[in-house]
Amino acid sequence: MAVLVAILCFALAACVGSQSGPPPPAPLQKLTVYVWMDPGPHPSFERLAQDKATCLQEAEQRASPSMSDRWHAHIKRCMERKGWGEKAVD
Repeated sequence: MAVLVAILCFALAACVGSQSGPPPPAPLQKLTVYVWMDPGPHPSFERLAQDKATCLQEAEQRASPSMSDRWHAHIKRCMERKGWGEKAVD
């Protein structure tokens, strides 16, 4: 009888331990790059870096990075206003 109780306790502990593990990781966001969308000559990579830095500064002033969806949406809109669009990497 004592052996049965011990086995039951071990089984119960194993079951509880497996349920209290870390949560599964969040799915990864799809990798994107910025491409020039406006007509005319393609600007330099320095211009892309400058536009992205400006948009990041604006996003930090308006929404905290912890508000991920709002923060990313602001950067995307800002970059689109400057002529850049996101393209998914295959």
